[in-house]
Amino acid sequence: MAARGRQSRRALLPAGFKAADFNQWLAQRDPVTFTDFELQGNWPRWARDVTLKLSSARVEAVIVARLSGSGIDVPADLKTLVGVAREDNWILNPEESAAVVEGPAELWALADPIPSFIGAVWISPENPFSGRTDTAMVSRILEEARSDGAIIAPAMSLLADIEAVEEKVLVEVRTALEKRLADVPPTQRGALKNPIRISWH
Repeated sequence: MAARGRQSRRALLPAGFKAADFNQWLAQRDPVTFTDFELQGNWPRWARDVTLKLSSARVEAVIVARLSGSGIDVPADLKTLVGVAREDNWILNPEESAAVVEGPAELWALADPIPSFIGAVWISPENPFSGRTDTAMVSRILEEARSDGAIIAPAMSLLADIEAVEEKVLVEVRTALEKRLADVPPTQRGALKNPIRISWH
């Protein structure tokens, strides 16, 4: 999509016209509206993930995973793009560890990098991100939150789509968040209230 956009832009722009100036001009004439945001919410989740939510970190993770899965000896500098080495361990960046989103198989940006990293023995099959569905991810978060309830809201917002979690786990989420709300000062409760509302439906 990005390559197609660049090709179209080159075909449209006069010689010597700066792309940045064109982008600014286009943005001024096609502003994003609240209606646009509402319509985007109706897209399939995979469509939002490969357009609105696609980050450079995600692209890097998929590329490095493809290389490691092909048996190529991945250079250390590429490996550090998607994770951090600590002593004898390598830790994948959390942003690239979110639950898998099902979508068209031909969309390479939806490929799950975790199996390739496990196959390359970069991370253990028992690592915290090995559960690849939203339900499995949230279940793991709840399990670890028993010793540290502060991780619940930030971990779920980063790693899972709460609306895709199975009902029985949502009940556990609501219970855990209500307990957490009772334990934190009023000024820190805002970030926890929205997941509770969602999990109630």
